[in-house]
Amino acid sequence: MLNEEQWQQLLEDYIEEAQELIQRSESALAALKKDPASSESINELFRAVHTIKGNSGMLSLDHIVGFTHVFEDLLMQLRDGLVIPDADIVDLFFKCIDFVADLISAVADGSGETELSDHGQTLLAKLESHSAKQDNNTSEDAVATALCRESHWHLGVRFSKDLFRCGFDPLSLIRYLNKICLIEAVELVRSRLPSDPEAFDPESCYLAMHVTFTGDVEQSDILEVFEFLDDLATLYIHPPGSEFQDFQAMVAELDDADEEIAGILHGLKLISEEELSILSQDEKPDTVSPASQLSDTEAVPEQQPAGNAVVPDPVTTAPLKEQTATAKKRSENSFLRVPAKKMDELINQVGELVIAVAGSRIMANQRKDLDMIESIEGLHNQIELIREAALQMRMVEINETFNRFHRVVRETAGALGKEIHLEIKGGDTELDKSLVDKIHDPLVHLVRNAIDHGIESVAERKQAGKSETGHLLLNAYHDSGMIVLEVSDDGGGIDADKIREKAIEKELIRAEDELSRSELLSLIFHAGFSTAKEVSDLSGRGVGLDSVRRDIDALRGSIEIDSTPGEGTRFSIKLPLTLAIIDGFLVSVNDQSFVVPVEWVTECIETPSDSATSGQGNYMDLRGKPMAYVSLREVMGLDGGASDRESMIVISYGGESLGLTVDELHGEIQTVIKPLGPIFEQLEPISGGTILGSGAVALIVDVPGVFSRIKSLTQWAKSA
Repeated sequence: MLNEEQWQQLLEDYIEEAQELIQRSESALAALKKDPASSESINELFRAVHTIKGNSGMLSLDHIVGFTHVFEDLLMQLRDGLVIPDADIVDLFFKCIDFVADLISAVADGSGETELSDHGQTLLAKLESHSAKQDNNTSEDAVATALCRESHWHLGVRFSKDLFRCGFDPLSLIRYLNKICLIEAVELVRSRLPSDPEAFDPESCYLAMHVTFTGDVEQSDILEVFEFLDDLATLYIHPPGSEFQDFQAMVAELDDADEEIAGILHGLKLISEEELSILSQDEKPDTVSPASQLSDTEAVPEQQPAGNAVVPDPVTTAPLKEQTATAKKRSENSFLRVPAKKMDELINQVGELVIAVAGSRIMANQRKDLDMIESIEGLHNQIELIREAALQMRMVEINETFNRFHRVVRETAGALGKEIHLEIKGGDTELDKSLVDKIHDPLVHLVRNAIDHGIESVAERKQAGKSETGHLLLNAYHDSGMIVLEVSDDGGGIDADKIREKAIEKELIRAEDELSRSELLSLIFHAGFSTAKEVSDLSGRGVGLDSVRRDIDALRGSIEIDSTPGEGTRFSIKLPLTLAIIDGFLVSVNDQSFVVPVEWVTECIETPSDSATSGQGNYMDLRGKPMAYVSLREVMGLDGGASDRESMIVISYGGESLGLTVDELHGEIQTVIKPLGPIFEQLEPISGGTILGSGAVALIVDVPGVFSRIKSLTQWAKSA
């Protein structure tokens, strides 16, 4: 009997795994929508629903078991080719997965619901209405056989009679096999049992079986399950795509009754009715069966079948154990769940190592000890490898996040009466797990904004000569050490003149102000700014895009807009790959060190002597374009005057450039971000701190905060 703590842990594990399975289901459905003939997508969806059903049964969640059972039945018919995966069925599957996700969320919230809602009953009726009635005619039998052979593995196992005497449990091997794949059916060979009960030896193993299963496995994975049996088992392995001749060759090699083996293979849908009759009529070769020459206590020798079957030959081949010594499971099939807190602690400790080595390097250089310098460089290289490995452990594919938006798009488009097709690109792009969790809400705002404001209604699209179905794209890719996330649509675009009118009305700009198109478009990120004519459940309140920019700024990212009237709009979000470690440029003012994130730094130059000052502030000519500049000392509110020779770093944000004058440039540095604590977390424009190798503290400059601070205090000339 489980105590409360054990039950709670079991429930948490169930919810976590179920949520992962829901995401896998959504990915499989997205692939199935693109390619209805994809057996891999169907099998992936079937495995996920099957596992949810089984796990729910262990927790006595009968309402989830009942729903997923009917869902699974239809998926089995789909897999067997008895149901065609048309658009209606795929759409129904999406709704069913959404409903299962809601049921699991209810379990997580502790709502105590044990009955299906009216919506669930409606979906259940639709699932049952799509189920096909299977007729055992020849054509359907042939189709089912072809589909099974195309998507299923077959394993024939003949255990040695000495198996029990050597202390092995054959069923434990089958149970282990089911952990790396999904076993569909198991059939026993009954003719292996002695016909005379008196001849039955309880210490002998008479077990032989044929198994069909699916899964992303290789032959080496299957061999590894049986690797410890050495010469105590004979395996007949047929991968998906095997032909009838392969099974025919296996039957010819076996010493079992042809009729029984043929019946088993037909029952497993590996051969058709016509092929069954052929196998049943086949005659054995005119040879003496090796098994007939052995006593009951001797092992049955392994035989080498033809075709795709794989069996170790005891005479010419190494034992099974040696065969599989190098056939290890692929790393992507093995997962270890580690709490995020432990990963954060690991990254923090690696960061401390980086700081410690930097300090040792400074000391070695001061002492000019060449041997120590060389040793520290070697240590530094190893720590860099550890750091990269630790960061990679936190990296996940953005595809899991993107796939959640199928539901968002369906629900939002349905509420607005629009037809929207969601396309996903770059789903295999990886970024830090902490970023994935924090970028979801901004993406939701952008997707809903694109559907509501960007993509026109069906009538408007017809009138504009466009397809009735709007196109929404989620894209991800790496660019210059950062990750770019794009949300783009093929809607009507953004009317810059309307933005200008609204901005003047809200006194964000003056009528005489001259702004570029990009600057006008950026105004939509102001709090309370909206051009919607009516307030709805989705838009019109001026809430959303301002929070998007605020959230992205908090992630040391930026967002840009590119819109063409009549053609569509694209929002581009640039983010660092990780929030834990920063590549920065180290500068100093008044002996105080600052780190500027290198992704914002455009170039480093000397402060020009031909700079000018006007009512708008300091500015200079940078390759024919005016650029404002300001002292970092002034931005940070430090006392003291400028040094005799100042340098300048040029930073860019939101399409604008700004020069920061500093006392000294120290070059690029890689370091770990340290939070400043609750007392200083509102300090502007500082986003954190770090410890240098010398032990000194350096503050990390918040570049978006610098631009905001300068704009709020003074007017300064923007770059053209």
